[in-house]
Amino acid sequence: MPPKHSHGHGHGHDAVPTGGPCVVGSWTDGTVPCPSTITQKGTQITVTNPTQPWSPSVGTLHANGKIDFQSGGLTALVGAYNASLHEIHFTNGVKWSQPPTLPGSWQADQGSRNLTTIAMSGRNFTATNPSESWSPATGVLNTNNTINFKTGGLNALTATFDGTSRIFFSNNCSWTKVG
Repeated sequence: MPPKHSHGHGHGHDAVPTGGPCVVGSWTDGTVPCPSTITQKGTQITVTNPTQPWSPSVGTLHANGKIDFQSGGLTALVGAYNASLHEIHFTNGVKWSQPPTLPGSWQADQGSRNLTTIAMSGRNFTATNPSESWSPATGVLNTNNTINFKTGGLNALTATFDGTSRIFFSNNCSWTKVG
């Protein structure tokens, strides 16, 4: 059966051709709490999701981003990977994207020389920086990548996460991801 629901995380790859697309990690269509995971060796990809009857499915990722499946429940579908949008569009209309990579270490572009660490559970997060009076701060990463702080000294601010490496705050400060 075609993917109707899927999720994903992670970045990394094994023997991906130089210059070729890499789709390794977790992927989601935003409707199911369990992610789909894609592993890749060269141009061969394997898609798994323990909650989906089509799992596992094996396919080929072509240099132009086209995905053809040779085995598993996704063989009736063709996917198209869009590297600039970090999305896979399937012929049945389903779109997968990689979830934001908010967890990790962040450096303030102004002010503190110490790193802020963000940990997540679902869309809820905790930001900690032992040298800052606002720490710890908790909040929610909304589906449109806006950030609402709930507790701590940052709760008067709003922020926008660019989905990869920058957070822009309503007070004109910003953070850059460093790890």
